[in-house]
Amino acid sequence: MSFSSTINDSTINDKSGAASKEPSPQNLHPLLDGFKRLMDFLLQAEITFLCGVPLRSHSAQRRNFRGGYRPRKIVTPIGAFPLRVPLLLYLHPRVLMCKRAKTASPVVLQILSRILNDGVNPGDTSLLIKTLWTVELPDDLLAKLTRQLTPILNGWRRQVKGRRTKSAGQNNPSELQAPPSELQATTPES
Repeated sequence: MSFSSTINDSTINDKSGAASKEPSPQNLHPLLDGFKRLMDFLLQAEITFLCGVPLRSHSAQRRNFRGGYRPRKIVTPIGAFPLRVPLLLYLHPRVLMCKRAKTASPVVLQILSRILNDGVNPGDTSLLIKTLWTVELPDDLLAKLTRQLTPILNGWRRQVKGRRTKSAGQNNPSELQAPPSELQATTPES
């Protein structure tokens, strides 16, 4: 008898152990969907950087180990989204990216709105990374992450634009605009 386990990305366990339903990417506001994809990518990249090796890799250069995931909810001025946050076995002194995301969410949403309307450029991509990254960020790592994140943001933009063209008769242009200026903050504290 073989045992197989599957992870359903549409459920997340809360502290009580009960499974609660996450909104699917189709039900999320387009900017929240982009923010979720950005956070998923950056959380994995930061944990890989802190561990010293990618997931499921063996190396003598390993500095830490992954310790599972913890469900979190990121609240922004235009809504909230669930996130699986990877944990480290050995604590590393840093501001957690989820806390940084909460304070920087207006800035991130404004940049994502600009990307959605004008297209992806390396300047905006690297600004998103610098805004949310919580540990020392060498220039070569920033360049590598920018190259890796650009196709993810392009795919998100194409998907949102595709959904908009499918529902052209019911499109609300204000749905994809950045949050009101009174909600926008200056750059986040490091």
